[in-house]
Amino acid sequence: MIARVLAIFFFFCLAIIGQGQSTIVMENPVVGKDYGAILNCHFDASQCSKKAIDKEVQVVLTAGEWTLNSTVALTYRDQLVLDFGASLVRDNCNNSDPILHLKGRYSAVIGKSKNLVKSKCNDMVNGIIKIGHTTASSKGNIISCKLQNILIQGPTNVAPSKNNGYSNHPFDEITAIHLYNNQNEPTQKNLTANYYHTLRDIDISFVSIGIHLYNSTACTIDNILLNRVGLHGGHGILIEGGLENKISNVHHGFSPNANSLSFIKSRYSYSPSFNHVTNYIVEIGKMSGDLAKVNGGGHCLNLDVEPNIFYDNEITMGCNHPTGPTVKKGKSIKDYQTQKNRSVIR
Repeated sequence: MIARVLAIFFFFCLAIIGQGQSTIVMENPVVGKDYGAILNCHFDASQCSKKAIDKEVQVVLTAGEWTLNSTVALTYRDQLVLDFGASLVRDNCNNSDPILHLKGRYSAVIGKSKNLVKSKCNDMVNGIIKIGHTTASSKGNIISCKLQNILIQGPTNVAPSKNNGYSNHPFDEITAIHLYNNQNEPTQKNLTANYYHTLRDIDISFVSIGIHLYNSTACTIDNILLNRVGLHGGHGILIEGGLENKISNVHHGFSPNANSLSFIKSRYSYSPSFNHVTNYIVEIGKMSGDLAKVNGGGHCLNLDVEPNIFYDNEITMGCNHPTGPTVKKGKSIKDYQTQKNRSVIR
């Protein structure tokens, strides 16, 4: 009987190993300890002196504040799960690289209860969280990554001004989520893709750009709350050459001077085309004082791209803003709707 039980247990273990997956539960973070290197040992063998436990790893962080002052890179099929009460914090500002970098296919960061991912540092133009290629010369397709049920926050240690709300807010160079696709970059000889990602149930605050899609294609972005995002003339969602993205159920509030939804041409090759935006509500508010002169009070819709290269985009937006859905280049919305490959803007 004992031999039979041991045999069953042995084959059960072989079945788990055969699936190529490991689950690691990390408990009770120590105050002030940097867990970036530890997580990288689990996820990426190239960043650790010992081999990673497995090629496909799920790491679960239990309740507590986990300090990540180095970039944690998730590779093929890796998952970082934030259990109830777990949060990630960057507090050493010597490193401006992302806190989390999803650079492998099917990698994911999943929160159980709108878990906090916070940077106390100002200079993070490549994202608090990055999805996609590392540089213009990196290779490999990065597809179907996921961010879900998290709160991303920039530095909040700033006192409001009596005149204009947040005159000295320190988040001028912070992007919450940066999706970077290097396809067709000059140094990229082999075509690689950064496509099909899912961003869902995400709250973003105290950053200059909420979500920046650079050439990223066919992403699904749903149920996004933007609060204090883009106050200095930044952007709620910036589509820079992105194609075929589906964006829905967005609310952008309390962010005077922001450009809520912006379309621009990327540096190389791509114009923003075939994007579908629905149920996008803007209530950014009006800012008085000197900041109102910086960006004219902000815009619900910023079409900073010529009408003749703005192909077949469909945008449905509710704009509760005094200046209306103005276009910074001076073109009217009609100019974008009357081109041969016309877009639909409501």
